[in-house]
Amino acid sequence: MADQVAGAIDIGGTHIRVSLVSDRGEVLTAATLPTLTGAGSAQVCVRRMHGQLVRQCAQRGLGLADLRGVGIVCAGPIDCRRGEIHNPYTLPGWEAYNIVASLRACTGLLVTLEHDVNGALLGEVFLNSWQGKRVLMISFGTGIGVAVYDRDRSFRAGTTYHPEMGHVVVDACLTNACYCRHGGCFESLWSGSALQARAQALGYASFDDLFARWQAGETAAQGEMERLQRYFRAGVWNLMTIFKPDILVLGGGLMQRYYDFCAGLIRRDLDGLEDFVESYQIFPMALEDGSAVVGASRLVFGDAALTA
Repeated sequence: MADQVAGAIDIGGTHIRVSLVSDRGEVLTAATLPTLTGAGSAQVCVRRMHGQLVRQCAQRGLGLADLRGVGIVCAGPIDCRRGEIHNPYTLPGWEAYNIVASLRACTGLLVTLEHDVNGALLGEVFLNSWQGKRVLMISFGTGIGVAVYDRDRSFRAGTTYHPEMGHVVVDACLTNACYCRHGGCFESLWSGSALQARAQALGYASFDDLFARWQAGETAAQGEMERLQRYFRAGVWNLMTIFKPDILVLGGGLMQRYYDFCAGLIRRDLDGLEDFVESYQIFPMALEDGSAVVGASRLVFGDAALTA
């Protein structure tokens, strides 16, 4: 029996990935589009997504109508029930845009919408056969995204938006600015953009430069890295003690370089604390550039109930 195929779209603040994915989780085609922002940008991007889906179907000898549907994952806040994007932070000009209705009108297909970090986690669960497990994902990119899969469905809190767990406060004494209006939140201290800005404000070329100087034993770097490690441990501790996962996945662009360092910090911090965190394993994302589109495809192939 031939594989079924779905369209899968991952919308981020800088680029949009459009793919075709089989029901076995194989990414068959992929293309990247720039994310446009500002007035009218969402409509332009939807037209480009539609064009990409048509072209990619042609590459595989398919017509658009051969697809089972299209799954979309997007940086939040989003309203999955209404199919609307409500993200003025990284998608200005897309506020209150109903992308589900727009893409359905273009394609004539079933279209579903989910938060991007939930999509990435759903893709990881499928690719690694972690159904039946409690899985916590922390994604360190431009911001910090957090998602939890609890044995058969994604965790939700509230009725509309994905819980913004990257904004747990790790140092309430800090007054650094964040769009969540709370100083000392995890994202404002350990997202890739926050680390870069912090290092540059201290006179380093980049966080990579700060890290390298710390490894070389520079005194000033030692103090700063001790603070950053303390913030990191506090943020992860909050999430691990609340959700007590069987599996912790560290993802996002920052972890492509610093996974071993961060996983080591977590293991040392949690060693011997089984009364607070249950037995767990740590993994990097299996498919850093593709888990989200695989997860988006699972929304089409019957896993949508897992995010209910």
